Amino acid sequence: MQASDDPVKRQETETESGRELEKKACQLKYKAIMLDHDDTAVDSTLTIHWPAYVDAMRKLRPGQATLGFEEWVSRLYSPGLMPFYREECGLNDEEMKEEYDIWRTWTASKMPHFYEGFLEALVEYRQKGGKIFVVSHSDRDVIERHYSTVCREKGMKAEEEGFPFPDKIFAQEKGVDKKLNKPFPYPVLFVKEKFGIDFEEICVVDDLNPGVEMARAASPSVVVAGVLWSHNVPSVREYMSKNADVLLPDVATFRNLILPPPSPVSERPDATSTAESSPIPAVTKTETAVELSGGEEGESSGKANEKQHCLSVGGNEENLKASAEMVGG
Repeated sequence: MQASDDPVKRQETETESGRELEKKACQLKYKAIMLDHDDTAVDSTLTIHWPAYVDAMRKLRPGQATLGFEEWVSRLYSPGLMPFYREECGLNDEEMKEEYDIWRTWTASKMPHFYEGFLEALVEYRQKGGKIFVVSHSDRDVIERHYSTVCREKGMKAEEEGFPFPDKIFAQEKGVDKKLNKPFPYPVLFVKEKFGIDFEEICVVDDLNPGVEMARAASPSVVVAGVLWSHNVPSVREYMSKNADVLLPDVATFRNLILPPPSPVSERPDATSTAESSPIPAVTKTETAVELSGGEEGESSGKANEKQHCLSVGGNEENLKASAEMVGG
């Protein structure tokens, strides 16, 4: 019997691997990152969601002017997508279903790009023992396809160490209570309870307000990182400047936030060593992110599978209690 076939040896190997990951995770400031998907991980709103909206409006409201990209993104922030379609566009239940079908056609036929360097940062983070969660208003199968397709294209396999497929995805699912997704605190409470990760070791990364509201409803100790690399909407940037703990102007800043600085390397005695072989200096927090203080600049029933519900949280204590009961159950 080979060692790999010996259950005792295999268990010892798995245990040792687990201990090594735990040791690496201790080096991480955040043991868990909770990522938004659209416009945080992938460049999808400009290439898929906004064109799908334009396509739907041309079919459902021919002759009516459509919003430009940044103006439409501002509607995702306020009042939120569903109120926008229901109240501003006046879509009824049947039209909402048609709009959703049009959106699904777009998401099925288009593959957005992950932002450059984003997956690579996740690979390194996973190799150091970090846990990766996705919290999104997109459909689960769409998110899974994005991650699995790109990883396959890069020649990565699921069983390999560092494979960045999320540990869990909180997404739109038909018939599932909307309180199990952002802006409600359930995803954060789930991670804390089921994975044993403290609030201050959790970092929520999002480009819009639902992720911020989710984190704040769970605990003020959860760190919120506001993504600024995907769009330049004044109202959204102002909101993030006032409500996020950290601002992320680019993916490099995100990488520096979630990963520990490189270990210092002893200076080489060879004075002719090149810049490429020189040690990378540790990056301080103020260099990796803009810290904020105060205002400093820096569905209707049965429609649970409709996309990207941008809801406002009302009564955080009540939402927190309800979510805690769901986690306990």
